[in-house]
Amino acid sequence: MIRTRNTVLLLVVASLALILWDLRASNTTVRVAAQEIAAPLQRTATSVFAPFGSWARDVAQFSDPAVRVQAVGPIAANAPEGWATAIGRVVAADIAGDRASVTIDAGSDDGIQVGNAVLTTGGLVGQVAQVSADSAMVLLVTDPSSTVGIRVLPSKEMGVATGSGIGQDLEVAVLNPAAEIELADQVVSLGSPQRNGIPADLPVGVVQALDTSPAASGRNAGVRPVAGMTSLETLLVLTEQS
Repeated sequence: MIRTRNTVLLLVVASLALILWDLRASNTTVRVAAQEIAAPLQRTATSVFAPFGSWARDVAQFSDPAVRVQAVGPIAANAPEGWATAIGRVVAADIAGDRASVTIDAGSDDGIQVGNAVLTTGGLVGQVAQVSADSAMVLLVTDPSSTVGIRVLPSKEMGVATGSGIGQDLEVAVLNPAAEIELADQVVSLGSPQRNGIPADLPVGVVQALDTSPAASGRNAGVRPVAGMTSLETLLVLTEQS
């Protein structure tokens, strides 16, 4: 009996791996390939602890463009005007220690390019770092290698937000040592001159902590990101400004 159950489980895992590999296989870098291999394994693990039938239906339904548009509706409602967009569902994650990235099931075939801003309901969560025909790796703002130009509102002081790891506040360095920054101030993106880069005024987070006194090199603040990075599902990619 145990041998039979093991055989059935092995067949289920193999079938899911083949289905999702066919959907997301690519010829990009090793890291992207590894994430795409990990995606079906993670989904398989999910199916073990949740009803398999429901999970399979969710995957099938999300391939319907109408379902994707409906799922991304709350995000699109707050997206900046004049941008072409693409919709992606998170299918894999590399979130451990000093790494914070996710893979979505949309890529260059959907107009996605390296450098594109990636949004969730609250605002900016990352930027496309690698892309293949039908998948893309999103470097989350909490990754230590992520840096985003920002402004603090209402003062409009400029600075840079750097990731500190998953579950940690962003480290924001404000250029002006005399900047008037308060707790609960809003932090938004500074903007990029590139047509496919991060536009200005996207919500990035909220100031949660401040240095005790200004320093000659500027001011530092801890900023809580707009969303929890471990619960991301449907994301909107700003592919190019029209």
